[in-house]
Amino acid sequence: MLKVHFLNVGHGDCTVIEHHDGNLTMIDINNGDDIDEKSAAEIAEETPSLFDDRMLAFAKMMNTNRAGILKTAGYEISLTNPIAFLEHNYRGRPIFRYIQSHPDLDHMRGLAALRDYGIPILNFWDTDHDKTPDFMSESDEDDWTAYESLQAGTWNGTKHTVLRLARGSTGQFYNRNEVGMAGGDGIHIIAPTPELNASANESGNSNNLSYVLWLEYRGIKIVLGGDAEDAVWQNIFE
Repeated sequence: MLKVHFLNVGHGDCTVIEHHDGNLTMIDINNGDDIDEKSAAEIAEETPSLFDDRMLAFAKMMNTNRAGILKTAGYEISLTNPIAFLEHNYRGRPIFRYIQSHPDLDHMRGLAALRDYGIPILNFWDTDHDKTPDFMSESDEDDWTAYESLQAGTWNGTKHTVLRLARGSTGQFYNRNEVGMAGGDGIHIIAPTPELNASANESGNSNNLSYVLWLEYRGIKIVLGGDAEDAVWQNIFE
């Protein structure tokens, strides 16, 4: 049986997939314990009634931000810590493949905690890029260092396989079984392509480096798109 868990981690993403063969796939991670201001701003656009003149005046008086307004208005948001989720649901099991959809920090904050917790990673998927990060804190630097260790093929002193895949890639376990027939874990790559990667690197738009994945199992089809923007979706459509 296939189980797909979309964890509520605030801004950013974290998806955990338990495949029918027992393999675990994790796509991105974010260890946020509370709603961040960017997510609050996105919610504000969808719920303008929470941001009337009275509430804005109260926020100014209390020197708070949009996240504070949401809490004051009774908008309770419970976030899930990915490591606690893995410990509760999959204790003692390695992550068969960790996929970094694209190299933005809001999709990898928590990698250092995952490393320090000691959960093994057997396979790592990355995209080709030349991104230089902008750190907002020391913890960002630690998460980037953990990311670099994944890129180098070593995680907590143990070697793992590093894959940089593109549209149409086929391989054992992810979309082929042990004898090379269709199947495996049913993961198909529909982006990026080498051309999309080159364009994203040239423009500096790391969102368009995103893996766009097609997950299929017994007639169920799920598309996982990272932060891919219009150019990627138009390319896929064409």
